[in-house]
Amino acid sequence: MLKSQRLVIIQKLAEKKENASIISFGQCMSKLSALENQLKKLYQYREDYNLQFNQSASVGIRSSNVQDYLRFINNLNHNIDSLHQSIQRQRSNCDSLKLVWMEEHKRVDILSNVKNKYIETESIEKNKQEQRLVDESSIAFYLRNKQS
Repeated sequence: MLKSQRLVIIQKLAEKKENASIISFGQCMSKLSALENQLKKLYQYREDYNLQFNQSASVGIRSSNVQDYLRFINNLNHNIDSLHQSIQRQRSNCDSLKLVWMEEHKRVDILSNVKNKYIETESIEKNKQEQRLVDESSIAFYLRNKQS
């Protein structure tokens, strides 16, 4: 088996690994996007709740409602902070998976370049071998005709 043919098999395996890393990276990015959307919704909910509370407070509100509001806002802020941390972890995870994908992609490119060089070298060798056969046939034909 020629070196280029052996590298085709190795290259296909590397491409499968690259595709798996692309899928993992894509899933990670989807999860990150979902977390970011969730954060936007929490910010919007907090803003809406603040607006609603301010409208209620301008009319007059009981102190127990103020305490409930403060507890709720603190809880909401805590959830926002937790979500920020989750997003940071997810970003870090996505960065790691991106590096893995880039390494796999680089490996596929290297294998492809090496395979192409082997194919080129094998083609040159094949052409040289064919040329030698043609030359030998020509010489043999010439010598047979010369002896006749």
